[in-house]
Amino acid sequence: CQSCHGDPENMRGISLKYPKVLNEKLINLEQRINLCRTKNMLSEEFDIESKNLLGLSTLITVQSRGMKQNIEINSDNKDWYELGKKLYFKKIGQMGLSCNQCHDDRVGLNLRAEKVSQGHVNGFPSYLLRWSKVASVHRRIQFCNEQARAEPYKIFSKEYNALQLYLSWRGNGLSIESPSVRK
Repeated sequence: CQSCHGDPENMRGISLKYPKVLNEKLINLEQRINLCRTKNMLSEEFDIESKNLLGLSTLITVQSRGMKQNIEINSDNKDWYELGKKLYFKKIGQMGLSCNQCHDDRVGLNLRAEKVSQGHVNGFPSYLLRWSKVASVHRRIQFCNEQARAEPYKIFSKEYNALQLYLSWRGNGLSIESPSVRK
């Protein structure tokens, strides 16, 4: 990253551009890091959810801390946005739950021993107390899918990237808090 962007201070605002369309494919920041590693640095990709990948993603994202989320929906990403919105309202799993049933309809109420959040992603990557480590937003969404007894998508899937885009758009105007601490 420093080879392309120089001093980490010059990375202020970079994370706010993700997920974004690159070569007609929606990618998130962690995927971009791996693309930079393979194409620009001639190195191997970091493993998904590895300390190295999430550490670098957190370092880049913390440079934007306090800046406002401002995802723009345009002709390049509109189809991805629509897919993410569709997934947000789609009932899944044995429990027949959709994201909006918890993160819109039950905000502030208890689900087991936890308060239900609005599902904003401005604090990711986050340190998750339940796992005692930093996790990506994709891993957190995957955990929600598992809790609904649904077959989760793979991390970096087009579905999770689209859902991340939609969730980022929903959080427009919120300050970037990463790395935050979550349950």
